[in-house]
Amino acid sequence: MDLFDYIGIILGIILVALILYAIISSAVKKGVSSSKPPAENTSKICMRCGVKSPIQSEFCQNCGWQFPQKRTQKVESLPNIICKNCKAENPSTSKYCIGCGKKIAPEEEA
Repeated sequence: MDLFDYIGIILGIILVALILYAIISSAVKKGVSSSKPPAENTSKICMRCGVKSPIQSEFCQNCGWQFPQKRTQKVESLPNIICKNCKAENPSTSKYCIGCGKKIAPEEEA
């Protein structure tokens, strides 16, 4: 084999690689995937170690980390606080007025 044969082989390999790259990249852009779609709501992923646990788990089966609990109780809303300075209505948990920035005095919370 001479030099031109080797150049032809190398160019053929490069051409095949470019064609495969074009096919794969177009499939990825279209969202075509050869892997299975993810299962919905069948497991939780631990934020500490990354291991999957069954959806009903309260703790990670690998490291014992407690999964956050969903809050199901309704929180009763407290009456809003009216600022004496600017008369703005503030959430009941406010320490400072959202209208003027002044500290809400304890007697205003009544």
